[in-house]
Amino acid sequence: MSAAAADAAERETVIVSAVRTPLGGFQGSLSALSATQLGGIAMRAAVERARVKPSDVDEVFMGNVCSANLGQAPATQAMLAAGLPNTVPCTVVNKVWECVNVLARCIV
Repeated sequence: MSAAAADAAERETVIVSAVRTPLGGFQGSLSALSATQLGGIAMRAAVERARVKPSDVDEVFMGNVCSANLGQAPATQAMLAAGLPNTVPCTVVNKVWECVNVLARCIV
């Protein structure tokens, strides 16, 4: 086993917080906000609820159902809006249920 693999095996993976955005309706009160803005609000809330510093976050996963017109790297846009460091790796998954599968594979 390589040193990097041994180090990764010794590290404990922990999900410290998860927050979702509220469900909105067509032309409702959330319609002025983009998905990345809402994601940033949710990420900021997740960090606050976990009572960790933004610099303590090692990785971000963001589920998104409709990615049309969000620009490039919506998870990165949301992460930056949440005030997390631009060095944190981000992954956006374009199906909410698929996000659970991706997380499970990353944790194991």
